[in-house]
Amino acid sequence: MKAVWLLVGASLIACGKESCDEGDTRACTGSGGCLGTQSCVVDRKEFGTCSCEPTTPVDEPVSPAMSPAGSDPSGPPTPDAAPGESVSPAPVQTSDSPTADASIVVDDDPPTMTDDVSVTDESGTDVTDDVVTDDPIVDEAATDDVSVTGTDDPAPESDGGPPPPMPTVDMPTPYVPGTGPVVLFLVDQSSSMFAASVSEFGASEPFGAAEDNWSAVRMALGTLPPNSSETGVELGLTTYTGQIDGTCPLSQEIVVPGVNTSASVTRTLPDNQRGAPPFAGQTPTGEALEGAYQSLLQSSLPGSKHIVVITDGDPDTCLHPDPQCGQDYTVSIAQAAKDAGITTHVVGLTDGVGLNFLESLAYAGLGLPIPPPLSAEAQDCLARQTGSMGGSFDPNNWRASALARYASDDVQFDAQQRSHTPKTEVELAQVLQDLLVEIRDGD
Repeated sequence: MKAVWLLVGASLIACGKESCDEGDTRACTGSGGCLGTQSCVVDRKEFGTCSCEPTTPVDEPVSPAMSPAGSDPSGPPTPDAAPGESVSPAPVQTSDSPTADASIVVDDDPPTMTDDVSVTDESGTDVTDDVVTDDPIVDEAATDDVSVTGTDDPAPESDGGPPPPMPTVDMPTPYVPGTGPVVLFLVDQSSSMFAASVSEFGASEPFGAAEDNWSAVRMALGTLPPNSSETGVELGLTTYTGQIDGTCPLSQEIVVPGVNTSASVTRTLPDNQRGAPPFAGQTPTGEALEGAYQSLLQSSLPGSKHIVVITDGDPDTCLHPDPQCGQDYTVSIAQAAKDAGITTHVVGLTDGVGLNFLESLAYAGLGLPIPPPLSAEAQDCLARQTGSMGGSFDPNNWRASALARYASDDVQFDAQQRSHTPKTEVELAQVLQDLLVEIRDGD
């Protein structure tokens, strides 16, 4: 802005000689029509030559140039830049170089959701995404489909009711992924896990608020933390069933235990419509358990190995799917797994599975002495098992026919139940969480 001088006197006059007093000045027109001033020459008492030397203009106030969010507003101001013009503010911190210089291209207006602010370094490389800001511009609409768990899909909800609250797991920090215990969920996929409305072979009643047993398991798995850093364990998932005169066991290793595979476990079990077998699915728990522990033996992960069996019925065998007399064989597999260093944990759903079998399997999985199978039903299954192998069963020497190792006849189950028998999907979710904590803390 150019300085403007007020006229002194009636009008602007040309340079001339008039009497004056010390300190007097007046405007004048100099050579070439320039606007100037004359000062009084004291010794001569007259105005001197008209001086047209340029004056210093008075600048208008300028506003600081736009700086990245989080910068210090009290710092030295930066002159405005014309739209599209590059200016050099204070260094902008980037992830690659904390003190790298950068240029910011600014617009006339403050940035909005449709305005772009680009940042380049000295070489001209765009480092916009690396600029560290304390108050970034967030497109709220763009976050509508983002899961809070950080996975592609949200945790599945119960098919029959609202999901339960996610139990809290207190984690020691820091946890190095791949160093903790390895837990493989072995989930029964037999027809009895599904509602009759889902499968013509289904027989499951509602489980709590869930439509059937399968839906309850799917929902409970969905409540587990999706990151191993939250649980301190690495997870895997296998389902199993069997088909009479067909494939048996029919196991699907859905998620192979590995580093940070927890998110896949919590969201990949299919719903009951897609999970129900299109045939009368059997329950070959022993064969499935053998395949699971053999698979874990091949794992390169250093942590302890665990299998969590989730089933709703007494086991049969691939050789003899009916009657369900696979208890002794299944217990013997859990003992073999424990001998190989792999622990088996047991979760039984509904009343379709006998408590004696669940406890025997849990005891075997933990390496505890197992009370002998002295009931008439257990002895009958041992006789059938012996006969299927071409042997002769002697009730007075039943141990010769048993595949599992049993304690002396006076040993009984203690008061502490080792298997888990939840009655609702909320209880099932809590059981799985508690198991992970127990496994993690006991490693």
